[in-house]
Amino acid sequence: MGAGLNTSDASHLKLRIGYNENSSYPHFLGNGPLPASPPGLSVDIIEFIADELSFEIEFVRMPGRRVLHELKANRLDAAFIFSFKPERQQFGVYPMAGVVV
Repeated sequence: MGAGLNTSDASHLKLRIGYNENSSYPHFLGNGPLPASPPGLSVDIIEFIADELSFEIEFVRMPGRRVLHELKANRLDAAFIFSFKPERQQFGVYPMAGVVV
């Protein structure tokens, strides 16, 4: 889920991406506020994309409800591994097949 960012100038972009502080194998591993080592498949994929597109990521781990609250308050640029709920579209954008935002 993202906040609908324009990545046309990715070279100067730093994204704050929130995710749950509790492990969700294989997506993200470990518990607590810091990324684990290894961090998990989803974190690896996001880091790979950031490297390929030359932008920075600041991962922020916190309780799931707080991640959504921070995204809604525009203090995070994106969050991941959240299920689709129509009411979340008020503050986030889900990748949807066939939909251009």
